[in-house]
Amino acid sequence: MDGVIVTPLNKIYHPKGDILHAIKKSDSVYNGFGEAYFSTINKGDIKGWKKHKKMILNLVVPIGEIEFSIYDEMDKKFFNIIISQKNYQRLTIKA
Repeated sequence: MDGVIVTPLNKIYHPKGDILHAIKKSDSVYNGFGEAYFSTINKGDIKGWKKHKKMILNLVVPIGEIEFSIYDEMDKKFFNIIISQKNYQRLTIKA
């Protein structure tokens, strides 16, 4: 889907708790820093997000499992992906 990038991420094993990479300046999708925030979703709930017109979204799921569904208005198609620690990736959605 145009404007959507999925990037596998590194997990560094540590016996007291793994270290999970999210984004670094040398990543191709890094476009400067504006803000960072965290969100929770209750089990079984659906939470809608709007498409930003100015910001690039970089979404990472360090705990639990989330299915993202993105609708492409031009192609009238959905892009679906489940991200979790087992499928640890960054979902980038360009403005």
